[in-house]
Amino acid sequence: MSFSCRAPSSTQEEQEQLSGPGSAEVCQLCREESSRGKRKNICKNCGGIFCESCSGNELPLPSSINPERVCDACHKQLIQQYSSSPL
Repeated sequence: MSFSCRAPSSTQEEQEQLSGPGSAEVCQLCREESSRGKRKNICKNCGGIFCESCSGNELPLPSSINPERVCDACHKQLIQQYSSSPL
């Protein structure tokens, strides 16, 4: 399964369903539902919603000097970009 590191596109109705009080949200990589016991995380690079397991990495982003939480897909992409960039 391929995952693109872009903000998810959805209708306003879908967004309201996802962000409604008490609603479960699904990790965009592993499709695991978040619940009260499981935190959801927002990737600071693509804006997607991910579980702890799929968003445990932090990297400095162009928008911030401090490391920010990113999803596994963005982490992999950014590491490749950073390693191929000239100093």
